[in-house]
Amino acid sequence: MRVLVTGGSGVLGRAAIPRLAGAGHEALAPRRVHLDLFDPPAVRRAVSAAEAVMYLAMRVPPPAFRTRDSSRRPAGVRGCKHGTLAASADLRLLAITEPIGDGV
Repeated sequence: MRVLVTGGSGVLGRAAIPRLAGAGHEALAPRRVHLDLFDPPAVRRAVSAAEAVMYLAMRVPPPAFRTRDSSRRPAGVRGCKHGTLAASADLRLLAITEPIGDGV
C-alpha cells in the first residue's frame, strides 16, 4: 500500500517509515519544501497518489502562543488537518495525530 506520511522527518515519522517499509508498504514522505500542507491543491495531489495517509506533521507553538482555546491555536495546529481530511475521501486508511499537553 502507498502511504503518504506527513511529518516524515519528525520523531513520529522517522519511527513510522521503517515500520511501514518492513511491513511491505511504500512510504511517500515529501519534505516540507516539496509539500505545503497549507496549499489545498498540493495536498489533494499528494493524497491522490496514496492509498492511505498518516498525518504526523505538527508544529508545536512556542509557549507564548499556546492556548487551551482551540479556535486560537495557530493554523498549523488546527487548519491543515482539515485540508487533508477533505481530500481523502477515497483512502483506505487515515491516521491523524493530535498535539496533547499543556495547551498545545
